Amino acid sequence: TFATVSAFYGIIDRLVVSVSENYLFNLTSTTADSVSNTTTTTKASGFSNPTFGAAFRLWENSGFFADVGLGFSPKVGTNVIATATQDGNNLPAYSDLNPNVALTYVNDIHEFRVGLNAHLLSSGDYQSDTSSSNYSVEARTYLDFTVRYRLHATDSLYVEPGATFYFTQTVNR
Repeated sequence: TFATVSAFYGIIDRLVVSVSENYLFNLTSTTADSVSNTTTTTKASGFSNPTFGAAFRLWENSGFFADVGLGFSPKVGTNVIATATQDGNNLPAYSDLNPNVALTYVNDIHEFRVGLNAHLLSSGDYQSDTSSSNYSVEARTYLDFTVRYRLHATDSLYVEPGATFYFTQTVNR
C-alpha cells in the first residue's frame, strides 16, 4: 500500500506545474522455497523520488480537454533491496523522464481521464546487504496507459482513484 501527495498550481489558464511524492507502507513479501522447505520474509517502506511536472492544455471543447505534459523524477538516493536481514526502501535506482498525453472529459463533479505515458529511465544500481546480490540495470524505456476518475467535492478538492496498465518491458542486468 502506498499513499501519494501531490500539489498542482496553474501558472496561466493553460499551464499547470506540479510536484508529487509517494510513501510505501511496509510492503511485506514472503518467498517459499520448496526445495529447501524454507520461507523468507522481506519488508520495504519509505519515500520515493519526488516527481516534478508541467502540463499544457492544447485543446478544449464542450467538456473535453487534451493535454501534453512532461514529468521528471530525479534519482535522490540509493535503492536498497529488501532481504531476510535488511529492510528495503522505496527509492528507484534511476531517474525517470516522462513525456505524456492525456484526454479528459468533465461533466459537473465527475472527471474521466485517459493518458499515455512514455518513461525514459536512466541506468541505475541496486544494493543489498550482501555484495553478491548487488546489480545494475541499463537505461531503458517503457510505456504505460492510465485511467483515472475524479469525484470533485469542490473545484480544488477531489478524490481520485486510478489504474495504470504497464506494457511489457525487459530489464537487462
